Amino acid sequence: MAAKPRTPPDLGPRGRAFFHDLHSRYELDRDELELAVEAARTLDLIETLRSEVAAAVTVAGSKGQPRPHPALGPLLAADQLLVRLLASLRLPNLTEATTTTWRSRRGA
Repeated sequence: MAAKPRTPPDLGPRGRAFFHDLHSRYELDRDELELAVEAARTLDLIETLRSEVAAAVTVAGSKGQPRPHPALGPLLAADQLLVRLLASLRLPNLTEATTTTWRSRRGA
């Protein structure tokens, strides 16, 4: 069994929780580890953007008209990035698999 990877110091609470949960369930190779770190960072970004948007989905435009919050676009992009990163990891349903069955399904 490989040594548990170190948690990147720049992760926030949400990303750190994801990183720890992932490594408690799976053994990841180097490439998968890089994807996992980026997914954790993306989760932190999403958390930050959601908290900004939570106060108000619209903001006042230059003439006082309501317009979408400027963080909505980056939030959508971060959500889409997270979906792609998690798909790239090809993780099984988190409630159904062990490391052994996951590795055998991946053909490793």
